[in-house]
Parts: sequence; structure tokens; C-alpha cells
Amino acid sequence: MKMQYRKFSDGFDISALGCGTMRLPCLANGEVDYDAAMGMIRYAVDKGINYFDCAWFYHGEHSERCLGKALKGGYREKVRIADKLPIWECKTSDDVRRVFDIQMSRLDVDHIDYYLIHSLDPNNWANAQRVDALNEMEKLKQEGLIGNIGFSFHAEHALFREIIDSYNWAMCMIQYNIIDIDFQAGNKGLKYAHSKGIPVVIMEPLKGSALVNPPPLIREAYPQSELGMSYADIALKFLANHKEIACVLSGMSNKSHVDANMAAVASTPIGSLSPKLKEIIKGMQDIYGRISNIPCTKCKYCLPCPQNVAIDTVFEIYNSAYGFGSYGNHRGEYRNTLTSKGQDVSRCNKCGKCAKHCPQGIDIIAKLHEAHSVLG
Repeated sequence: MKMQYRKFSDGFDISALGCGTMRLPCLANGEVDYDAAMGMIRYAVDKGINYFDCAWFYHGEHSERCLGKALKGGYREKVRIADKLPIWECKTSDDVRRVFDIQMSRLDVDHIDYYLIHSLDPNNWANAQRVDALNEMEKLKQEGLIGNIGFSFHAEHALFREIIDSYNWAMCMIQYNIIDIDFQAGNKGLKYAHSKGIPVVIMEPLKGSALVNPPPLIREAYPQSELGMSYADIALKFLANHKEIACVLSGMSNKSHVDANMAAVASTPIGSLSPKLKEIIKGMQDIYGRISNIPCTKCKYCLPCPQNVAIDTVFEIYNSAYGFGSYGNHRGEYRNTLTSKGQDVSRCNKCGKCAKHCPQGIDIIAKLHEAHSVLG
């Protein structure tokens, strides 16, 4: 299956499937497996993927380093790199260049094709304006160090429109999937950006792994054996079908993910979904709307916790219990997986550090203690 390409900024034909580096293959100790990750990235390039996304703190500040190493040996010339300014690290305008220089050093490149202000919400947008981030990024662009300027977004639709209208953006990145139709920027934001001629890259297309392994009500209503495709395929095809979407960004962890995701996206030209598949997706959306609880995508922005609470795992167990409508086995899993290791919610001192960077806007402390009251 050959990759599809779509028009993007500055005349670039972007692959309809992009590769994110937030979920790279890891060793048993949780550190990035550089050999496996570099092999997967090069495999993706060889398969036709030409857009790679990284960020300052992914994988404990190793995603940029790993991507840079993987793109040596002629691979850099075949792709575009997107990296993100962690605006919360910037206290003054001088910090924009300081942070950028560190990222360039980690990537070991002479320019970054797409440089985004990371995770814009009311606080981060206010800080970006306070430190005059766009002006500093323009200077970097004039020096040939940045090719294009964009932003990633995690807030409400009204702010999205304000940001879209504030600058001549080259692209933007939003969270969107079959569940998150009206969440954050949502479908209205997707269409608004498209109407302004701003290309949109989609993050969290599988909502972490939630759409890969759906809850029992979805599996019962739509058995995979009768679908003729995986649940992940359905989620990716839903996105690839949109004319407003330039690229679906997937955080892949091995070569089989590359093959499977590419097959789903590459086989779905814009506007090609059958009426039957549209009906299935609508039915799934109705069910998800009735059983959703905590919108955690396991992005790990909330970690590390100073008290060693495994926040993402707490939410994973709680969401699974919620979806099954049964808590007995999940209480055992909670005790065996977390309590026995000193990683359960009883250690939480409500410091609030976890909530500051949650892109989903989850009231993490309240939800942690809600989960603990049920599972603990």
C-alpha cells in the first residue's frame, strides 16, 4: 500500500500518516530503546512517512535526541521535523532562544522545519504573549533556523479561534478522534482552521490506546470478527476521510504499528468511507458517549509524581473498571500493580504539580481520589 500525500505549508506534500515520538519503544526500565526506536523511525521513512514530531520533555527529554540520531545517514533530507517550544519554561523573551538552542543541539540539525508553541491553553497563551514568543520565533525564522511557525492546542474552542485569528500560522495541531468530536477545538475548530487555509495535524487519533482496545459494550455491539478490520483501523479511517485533515499523527512503538497504521490511512482517500462504516462509527460514538469517564490519554505530561503515584496507571485501571461496569477484579489489579509497589493514591499529598500540564484539563487530584475510593 502506497502512502497518500496531502498539501501542507510552503508547498510541501505531507504524508497522510505522521510519526510521533511520545510512545517510542522502551527497555524494561522505561528508558528509550534507542536501537529499536531508530530502526522503527528509519523503517517509517522507508515506507513513505515524511513528518516526524517530537517535544522537549517526551521520554524524559530523549525524544529529540533519538529522532536526531535516527535521521542521520541521509534520512534527514527525506523528512520534515516538527518540534515544540515548551512555553512554560520561558520566563523572559531570552528564554525562547535559550530553549530553542538546546533543542537544536539535541536534534543535531541546522534547522527545524515546523516549530510549534506547545500545548496552548489560557495560561500558556498568556505566557507566550508576555514573553513575546512569536516575535522571538520570527527572528529565528529570519535567520533560517525555523522553517514554519505553528502551535499545538489543548483548551476550549473560543480560545482556539482567538489564537487562529491572531497570527499567520503555517499549521496547527489539535486533538481529534471518534470520541473527541466536541472536545477542546473539536470539529468546529477543525473546520475553522481549514476555512482559514491553516493545515491541521491530528494528535491522539487513538486516544492513547483507548480506541485500540475498546470497552465491552463496544466489542459486544461491534464484534471485530464481523467488522473485517481492527478497531484501530476504524479510528484511523475516520480521520483520514476528512478533507480538513492534512496529517494523522500517531505515536507508534514498533514496525508492526507502522505497517498497520499506514495500511489503514493509505487505503482511505478523502471522502471514501462507505455508508456502512459511517453507520458503525456513529453507533460507536453513541456508546462511547454513554460510558466515558476520565479522558486520560496516557501522555504522561503529569509525571513524574513527587510522591511516586502512577497517575496514568490509576486512571487506566479505573477507566477499565468503569467501562466493564465491574470493580472486583480491578480492585485486585490496583492492589497488585500499584499498592504493593507504593504507587497508589494513598501516597498523594495533593501538591497539584500533576494538574499544571494536563492537556486534557483533568482535575487530576479529585479524580485520583475518586478512583482510590472505589479501587483502594
